[in-house]
Amino acid sequence: AAAVRMAMHSLARRFVGGHTTEEAVARLVQLRGRNLAATLDLLGEVTLSHREANVYQQRYLALLEQVSPQVAEWEDNPLLDRINGRPAPRLNLSVKLSAFCPQLEPAA
Repeated sequence: AAAVRMAMHSLARRFVGGHTTEEAVARLVQLRGRNLAATLDLLGEVTLSHREANVYQQRYLALLEQVSPQVAEWEDNPLLDRINGRPAPRLNLSVKLSAFCPQLEPAA
């Protein structure tokens, strides 16, 4: 059981950059320093009510407000910040649409 826990922790660390915005941004800076791009995501967005959907909306908006000024200050990295010579986003934010609408059903 201990070996499985350790393996799961190691795997999660590879994909989970932090438990707070500050931890995640620090990890993003480390990855960027190694010329690696990343996507930011809020985990666990299971929405069963409109109230929960509003909470997720506020969390995403707060995340954008916290991260945007820091990302704007990052030093330009032509390898990551350009695609075919054109500007590219410095950071992607993954948004699960079902987090904002509890009645959203996949198209058949």
